[in-house]
Amino acid sequence: ALVWVGLAGAAASALALYRWGGSFTVAGFLFSGGWWGYEFLKTGDFVDYQGTQAWKNLALAIFVTQRPFLFALPAGLLLMAHWREKLFSEPPPAAGASAAFPERPPVRGLIPFWAEVLLYAVLPMFHVFAFLFLSVLLGWWFVCYYPRPMVRRHLLALVGLAFLPATAAVWLMTGHFHAGGQMMHVNRGWMQGDAAWVAFRERHAWIGGGLLAPPLFWLLNFGLFALLAPLLWARCAWDAVRAGYASRFRPRPAGGLWLPQLGRAAESAVAFVLPAGIVFVVACVVMFAPWEWDNTKLMIWCYLAALPFIWQTWVRPLLAPLRWPLCVVLFFSGAVSLFGGMGRWSDEKLGYTLIDRAELDGARAATRAIPAGARFACAPDYNHPLVYCGRPLAVGYLGHLHSQGIDYAPLVDDLDTLMLGQPGWEEAAARLGVSYVYWGPREQVKYPASTRPWAKGQPEVPDGAAAIYPVPAGK
Repeated sequence: ALVWVGLAGAAASALALYRWGGSFTVAGFLFSGGWWGYEFLKTGDFVDYQGTQAWKNLALAIFVTQRPFLFALPAGLLLMAHWREKLFSEPPPAAGASAAFPERPPVRGLIPFWAEVLLYAVLPMFHVFAFLFLSVLLGWWFVCYYPRPMVRRHLLALVGLAFLPATAAVWLMTGHFHAGGQMMHVNRGWMQGDAAWVAFRERHAWIGGGLLAPPLFWLLNFGLFALLAPLLWARCAWDAVRAGYASRFRPRPAGGLWLPQLGRAAESAVAFVLPAGIVFVVACVVMFAPWEWDNTKLMIWCYLAALPFIWQTWVRPLLAPLRWPLCVVLFFSGAVSLFGGMGRWSDEKLGYTLIDRAELDGARAATRAIPAGARFACAPDYNHPLVYCGRPLAVGYLGHLHSQGIDYAPLVDDLDTLMLGQPGWEEAAARLGVSYVYWGPREQVKYPASTRPWAKGQPEVPDGAAAIYPVPAGK
């Protein structure tokens, strides 16, 4: 299941990236990074030089590690490509429409309407950040543009039909809306003066201080994209202002453009790049998760939204003798990071480890005779072998618990009391609903000071082995 789902998600993502922005966008995703990879020219070693920096190689840091992206990335990109085709394509004027104010006929797009609603509505179950970014796009188009009534009706129908199922999905995936971001702290930081704002920036801004980071930070992390993207945003803003000003005095052209005086390509660039740039700026100063790097899961959509238009505006118009060297400069560092991260060249081990086979086999052997519904107390580690065995845990990985809106502080206190064998451990086990304690390599590392009262009279567990201990009913 892991292999085939991974291959299917990777293939769908590759097709969606190509359909959204062509080869340049595929390369921009696979070879993302800044200048750090040029260390290869000094060392000659294939290493993920970007791995310890703020803006990492997205294929390694997000696509490999964040499994929901196997669905969210192709679904989100397909929706963006569909909307670009449907809302910003070049339709013929409707029959009988005036040359000054033509009615735009319906454009089919890439997928039928029912598929569009389905993908948009279920996206929160896989990745809330993707759903948030796409919702910002729809809201931006509805508020900031004045399309023909047919297009406005389409946006209303899409959001209206998806509202209830999407809200239900967010309700389920955020612990009944209790999963908290950090946006509440923005106003507090501004209202309490400069000292509070500095503290807010240090605690809540994206890695490196957000927008207040020094210019060298942006150049080292993003390379030439740190120059091309702001220039593209400024050009789109100027096009929008110029076209909006001109629309007051000139009639709409026969093509039915939303922004007169702009071609279809420039109009779609304005529609996608302007909101993407604003979202990126917000993500630099507002934390949407307790870990500052997690904002990258939102920033990636801003980056992918801009890539086709960076190619269209700055790279493609260049002559080939200039275009290809520019692409090498943009992608060389990220390519080094990608190959260095996927291939452990020093010890000839390839890829990323999901779970150690010996550890998984030990967990299987230790739990083989245990009823399937029994709950275990174990270390709340990421990718614990009991998860791969399908076993219920008292406390899972804390990052996942936070994203689901679960108040895990009292659970962790009870788990520590139980695993360390502190006074009251039996009552703690009863509150957690635990039937067994799992003691394996991860528990030996996390709880070295444990007195293990639940293991008294049992043989010692060798280092690296796993054992199961029944927990008596609490008082």
